[in-house]
Amino acid sequence: MIQLDGKVAIVTGAASGIGRATALKLSAAGALVYAIDLDASGAALTASLARALGGEVVPLIADVSCEEEVEAFTRRAFAERRRLDLVHNNAALAPADPPRRTADWDEAELRAILAVNVRGVFLGMKHALKLMERQGHGAIVNTASVYGQVGAPFAAPYVASKHAVLGLTDAEARRQRRGIRVNAICPGLVRSPMALRAAPRGSITDKGRVSISAATADDVAEVVLWLASDGARHVNGQHIVVG
Repeated sequence: MIQLDGKVAIVTGAASGIGRATALKLSAAGALVYAIDLDASGAALTASLARALGGEVVPLIADVSCEEEVEAFTRRAFAERRRLDLVHNNAALAPADPPRRTADWDEAELRAILAVNVRGVFLGMKHALKLMERQGHGAIVNTASVYGQVGAPFAAPYVASKHAVLGLTDAEARRQRRGIRVNAICPGLVRSPMALRAAPRGSITDKGRVSISAATADDVAEVVLWLASDGARHVNGQHIVVG
């Protein structure tokens, strides 16, 4: 069993789905977790669920596309125990409307998706690295997507954003600093609220169930937990597909 006693982690997009599952697994393993989200009630529920399982999760309301807010919650997490062991840049925005051809996307939608999915990951990495480089160790896990590897029709802004996440991951991982690792997870179809909204046509039944094989948020969280552990101390610059 993986143990993270005494370690400190930040998980963004922690009010539901993969973020919530990751926060719960990390806290159950002994880490102090800061659950970041704009959804105050969802983040509070994540913290409540963690307490029921004997874990410690601190919910914080913040916008990952705002540098001042990212810097503030990163510094707060570090201040608790003078360390920051893991940052899971997971917050993302998926299209709320049905998939459509590139010509039908509005530029405002593109800007909104890139602000969270790309700028949010960049800022999370930037401010985490400043502290991790000072302490000499740390792990960063960015949530990309299989769409970031192979693309998908009718979702150009989202696909572009996830390609960018892999680029950010690779750019930093190639520096190969001793003690600091940067990896990406690439979920396929996952049973989470955001993923189901963006799921391919025909994969969701009229009762809202997944009609094809899909991973759960817990399955993805298990991979993040492993990447946070000493068992993955030599894993760097990887794009790990889950589901």
